[in-house]
Amino acid sequence: YRLRRPRGTGDDRGFECRIAASADGLQFEDVWSVRKGELRSTSMERTCLRRVGDRYRLYLSYEHTDDGRWRIDVCEADRPDAFDARTARTVLTPDATGTDAVKDPYVVRVGDDYLMYVSTFLTAAGPAPTSLAVSTDGLAFEWRGTVFDVGAGWDRYQARLSAVVVTREGYAGFYDGSGSPEEDTEERLGLAVSRDARTWQRLSAGGPWLVSPHASGALRYPDVLV
Repeated sequence: YRLRRPRGTGDDRGFECRIAASADGLQFEDVWSVRKGELRSTSMERTCLRRVGDRYRLYLSYEHTDDGRWRIDVCEADRPDAFDARTARTVLTPDATGTDAVKDPYVVRVGDDYLMYVSTFLTAAGPAPTSLAVSTDGLAFEWRGTVFDVGAGWDRYQARLSAVVVTREGYAGFYDGSGSPEEDTEERLGLAVSRDARTWQRLSAGGPWLVSPHASGALRYPDVLV
């Protein structure tokens, strides 16, 4: 999970990411953390933790001070509390993908491949569809470009696949949608389906699939534990 402060309170960007562990799924304790300075970053966003065999991988999403743009790195460790940010290797950058930003990775294993869904800003002003990168080892990824584009209505500015779950007929994808840059951080939840996890069909074109009953209704960055 990520820590950030409200806008306008000084160091208000994402300044720290942590891993917490639990024996019962209810009470959690922090076991590891990384601060943005360790990555030479001005801000961090969503990470993705995955177990691969007897090792763990942590995919990091952050804004690098070299060019002020979002990129994705990966760390490996034997335990979730043993990551060393100094060993992070770059996975995707804007220059390598021909985009303005690559961020918020979500990695799933489909057959022999690792599929990384990436929130992609095509230009600094958007739009922000979801792109796909494919790997056979989870470390070196081949860029495939947009696989889930923005919609025509409530999600015409951003469509960010944030969780994928296997169904009897293929896959269900939950995505964060917004209609304009002014709705940044206030995305709502949409639903899509796929038979191969590579080509997606939107089921919530007419409006969000689900919104929060609280405050602005924002509901974003879902995940699914089966």
